[in-house]
Amino acid sequence: MNPSDTRRRRARGGRPVADWLSSLSADSEVARHAGRLIDLQAWLDHCTPATLRTPLTVMNLRIGTLVATAPNGALAHRARLAAPKILEALRTREPGITSLRIEVQREFAQPPAPKKEAQLSPVARTSLRQLADSLPESDVRAALERLLDRKR
Repeated sequence: MNPSDTRRRRARGGRPVADWLSSLSADSEVARHAGRLIDLQAWLDHCTPATLRTPLTVMNLRIGTLVATAPNGALAHRARLAAPKILEALRTREPGITSLRIEVQREFAQPPAPKKEAQLSPVARTSLRQLADSLPESDVRAALERLLDRKR
């Protein structure tokens, strides 16, 4: 990934992060810190070994520690193994980084999906009733009758 491509990443609201940052005042501490994180993200993408396949995401830089997340535990483990090399490459660009902390990205719990209730159409109900009536006493006939009784 080209380091300049990272500036066009979209924020959750669908608006590119660079556009959101440009709306802040240039001397804002938040704007400076966010701009620095975007630059570090581009450089991290450039420095990350191809074996990780999925890039790490820069979350914060505080007191010399760069915090990045990986999408799952396996990739976080691989990134931790590669951390010394990644850190060495990051220091060529940003000498103030003293450590790299890799975390697993937290997933926000989704509300449970509503239970689906399949409805039999009148035509389907009639067809199944005719089929059940035409069958001899068997497990299949009993299952069809239970289905028809349940889906009233």
